[in-house]
Amino acid sequence: MKASFALVLIVLLACLSILVDAAPANETISGKRPREPKPKTKKHKKGGKKPKEDTSSPKEDTSSNKFAGLPKGPFRSTATECGAFFGLKYACNVPVTSNMMAAAISQYQWVKVGAYGASIVCGKTACVSAHGKTIKVTIKDQYLNGKSGMLDLAPEAWNKLADANDIHQGHINMEWDWC
Repeated sequence: MKASFALVLIVLLACLSILVDAAPANETISGKRPREPKPKTKKHKKGGKKPKEDTSSPKEDTSSNKFAGLPKGPFRSTATECGAFFGLKYACNVPVTSNMMAAAISQYQWVKVGAYGASIVCGKTACVSAHGKTIKVTIKDQYLNGKSGMLDLAPEAWNKLADANDIHQGHINMEWDWC
């Protein structure tokens, strides 16, 4: 009897733990949001003028950077040709074909935001340079087997950058950065 009671108690505690972990930070288990304190306002003297409200449009944030949150480059590594672009959806959840200027980025530069398919690098442009040539590719996938800085290029991108020696070796020594 004591063992079954202890087992029931453990199961209940585990369920409660799951509920607490699943509740958003701004809600309680009951689903009600905790009261937020009222904002403090300055009182004006009787007969005095009320402070003038700002009715102008909000100022544009010029401090934002299109590279914010992205791994810092430039990266010196190798690029390989990926033959797996068959119009399927990959890690960025967009279709990729062999005739796109696309690339898969190393797992070490993949910046997760939630689930596997969500990353701030998806759709970003990288400028890849080798042999005095520079191409632009869009990040469309994650390169799981790639070492830090590596890119897996779609055939179209590979063909624009590779020379005969690279094709023989199966990789390109290259440098890339966000652009």
